[in-house]
Amino acid sequence: MDNRRRYACIVGCEPQHYAITSCRRGDYPGMSFGKKKNVKNIKELPPEAQEAIDNGPQSSGAMQMGLNNTNIPEPVPFLDQAECEVIYKNNNNAWIVLGRDRPGPKTSGYGGQGATQAGSIDLVAGRMGATKDGPKSNIYTQPNFAGDAARIYISQKTDIDANFSLVAGKVGLSVARSGIGIKADAVRVIGREGIKLVTGTVPRELNSSGEKLTTTYGIDLIAGNDDETTELEPMVKGTSLVNAMRDMSGRIDELNGLYNTLVLVLISHVHPPFMVPSPNLAIMGLLQASIPSFGHKLKIMADQVNNLEPFGGGWLLSRYNRVN
Repeated sequence: MDNRRRYACIVGCEPQHYAITSCRRGDYPGMSFGKKKNVKNIKELPPEAQEAIDNGPQSSGAMQMGLNNTNIPEPVPFLDQAECEVIYKNNNNAWIVLGRDRPGPKTSGYGGQGATQAGSIDLVAGRMGATKDGPKSNIYTQPNFAGDAARIYISQKTDIDANFSLVAGKVGLSVARSGIGIKADAVRVIGREGIKLVTGTVPRELNSSGEKLTTTYGIDLIAGNDDETTELEPMVKGTSLVNAMRDMSGRIDELNGLYNTLVLVLISHVHPPFMVPSPNLAIMGLLQASIPSFGHKLKIMADQVNNLEPFGGGWLLSRYNRVN
């Protein structure tokens, strides 16, 4: 192998005068090889290239490959491409695949079933990156929603929950509907002027199949993809909770007032020498206090219906949104 070809392998780029494919496949295992490009013949190698050649692959020049976003050799698997798919990719395992619904092998999804109106866009960074052994060159792989490092998947018709192995929750599983799935080690959504999570409006909106929406769907926040051992519960509405607490505080204050009234009545009707109220006056005092206490009880019952029952106007919990 001459110096120019060796440099192309060590530095891992496509020099102006040679492409990576100038290397023999057995010379540097783990590299990906592509088609030759039109190149210009340059007689002199750059000084850093000559230094890397002279000192071997472990030299400082070779160790600095990829710095400042220069090219670097790394393993990139091949995708088992379906006939309908158009693929855009680079040498760093970043992909855009335009095709039909396909969450796995060519037989998977609605594309595998031969369905129409199932167009898809699959954006992947790090194919096989989340597998135990990581990506490997010169092997063919399928879309792997669990084993690829990061993905945004868009499809006109798909089973988006099944694709990502998601539990049903209270919202349920989406089947044969348009879907967008986003998966990575960490997902962040940032809105400088706010973020809204909004579900469909009934009955003005149609779904992707042209059907009218008949149900207002809510939002499930599911930690650990688990809706069984940790039951999903309705979220608490803050304003309703504050109002209920105020009602409770008011009833406690009223109860305190009734108690004070009863004590004052009893004290005002005591007689020496034993400071015991006469029976008749005691009965009158109890009646005087019991009439307001009955009204107090009715108020408590009304508060319970209003705040603690689903049909109450001040129902504390969300009717649509749940969390575990």
